[in-house]
Amino acid sequence: MGELQLGERLLLADGGEGVVESVQTENALLSGHGSLGTPTNDNGLFSVYNFKVHDWHTYHVAASVDQPFVFVHNAPCAIYGELDHLGRPTGVSVEITQDMIGTGSSASRRIRPPGFKGGASNQARGHLWGKQLGGSGSEVRNLVTIQQNPANTPFMRDFETLVRQAVENGETVQYRVVPIYEGENLVPRGVTIHANGSKGFSLDLTVLNPAAK
Repeated sequence: MGELQLGERLLLADGGEGVVESVQTENALLSGHGSLGTPTNDNGLFSVYNFKVHDWHTYHVAASVDQPFVFVHNAPCAIYGELDHLGRPTGVSVEITQDMIGTGSSASRRIRPPGFKGGASNQARGHLWGKQLGGSGSEVRNLVTIQQNPANTPFMRDFETLVRQAVENGETVQYRVVPIYEGENLVPRGVTIHANGSKGFSLDLTVLNPAAK
């Protein structure tokens, strides 16, 4: 498909056009080959390209008009902060729309966030971008160690539910979640949530995480 550029026009299956509004390049770590047999480099990395067509949730993409087309599904475009020098997640920003609600995944047991000791210590693998809002449980940058009760449930869950309700009521919400660390502590002292909706919804608070030690 080549290098997509901002402003380029795409031919849709119905003969209409779509405009490229943004382009992001990410690397996914795999061994051998990527999806669809994509070859990887020596580090097991291959380039992937995600783009979103405004107002179209699904669309078709082809290399040229005489080539087979690919049916494409818009994926959520989240911007993650990189892990810091201690391997700690640093935050995520995402625009939450109705089609993302309920599409998230549970936290993977294969991931142990920094400082995680397990459920016996009243700890959870806490999503920054919540599962009910579309957040991934297999993205290491999205999981932090958080007190299960009450920080994760009910506090984080209930605030995320407020965001979900705003989206279900027709708002598009700009959502940003940032863990707050104290010194070299592996467990965040709290998690700050900023949310602003397109029709006036607003949330700006910090959930304290007493389990930080």
